[in-house]
Amino acid sequence: ATVTAEDLRSLSLEPFISPNIPTPYGYSGTARIYSEAQLQTLAGELNESITNPKSHEGAGVDFSKLAYDGRAIFNKPTDSRSADEVQRLNRLILESQYGDYMRKLHGKGWRPALLSYGLLGVIVGVVVWLVVRDSPRKHPWVTDAEAKLIGDGIAPKPPASTAVPWRALVTSRNQWLYCGMSFFSNYGWVFLITLLPRFLDDRYKVPLDQRSLMTTVPLFLAAFGMLAGGVTTDWLTRRSGRWWGRALPMGGMKLPCVALMGVSPWLPEAWMFVAALALVAVCQDFGIPAVWAFAQDTGGEQVGPVLGWGNMWGNFGAGVAPFVMGVVAANAGWNLALLTGASAFAVSAVCGMMANAAIPLHEKRDDVDD
Repeated sequence: ATVTAEDLRSLSLEPFISPNIPTPYGYSGTARIYSEAQLQTLAGELNESITNPKSHEGAGVDFSKLAYDGRAIFNKPTDSRSADEVQRLNRLILESQYGDYMRKLHGKGWRPALLSYGLLGVIVGVVVWLVVRDSPRKHPWVTDAEAKLIGDGIAPKPPASTAVPWRALVTSRNQWLYCGMSFFSNYGWVFLITLLPRFLDDRYKVPLDQRSLMTTVPLFLAAFGMLAGGVTTDWLTRRSGRWWGRALPMGGMKLPCVALMGVSPWLPEAWMFVAALALVAVCQDFGIPAVWAFAQDTGGEQVGPVLGWGNMWGNFGAGVAPFVMGVVAANAGWNLALLTGASAFAVSAVCGMMANAAIPLHEKRDDVDD
């Protein structure tokens, strides 16, 4: 978080010529015409202020206007701040006062990042609109021979009703098991994307920058679990039928999550805790392809309502978990809060193993084996 000469040249990124820099060190002129020696000297004097834990005292800073991480550090007791946090806080204070004259730690803010995400979404939408069709026969890139090969052996189906099959969804034990699996697995999993940074700070006093990396690792590794889960559920389904082909990845892979989250409160090191949670994320996402396949297997032509029904209950689980676990952590400690997550994974495992992908949504019997 210390300042470099390059940080003080950041005015070259702006579309206007700056007025004289109103620094507390008596320098004048514009950043565009400072010599390298002057910039190095100014950076050194600013860094003396940045590394001083008491440099902001009496400065009349409005801390409510600092970036979120600056406010979080400021709210910590002074004697519990690490050296990195002291430097980051003081750097953000300097930026709030002289932000037009130095490069910001947060770049240009969230707006460019959000615009980038939005633009990528538009690009993906255009590609899907150009490429995807409802049927191979409607695709201009598919020849008649290819369409015939794809369609051979597939009996024509009557058009599905566009109405949501509420009665079938609400009265199906199988679908409620599917919803229970989604609700409780999301209850345990959502800790990774909501409360994990707070836990790392409270339990291990991890500096802010390192927390960002630690919260990224589990989600990055989870993507590989999802890829492996897709291959595995197809192989299991060919070998053991639809019930176990979906149930083992969907429900069985929650059992490692139970064990890992159950022991995680007693791990002595922050990176050991993150490693355990990374394995939780991998096991959780390993079952996601089977979750989607379950909706296809049981929903048939009405896969949309089935997937939406289960996903809705999963969102309910993700919605209540941060509140419930936060209340438990505040009143009974993090250990018990994490154990509620492990317990939720246990319930999800039972529901996932019992949910039978071989039972169609409109099937009246609940005793189909394959």
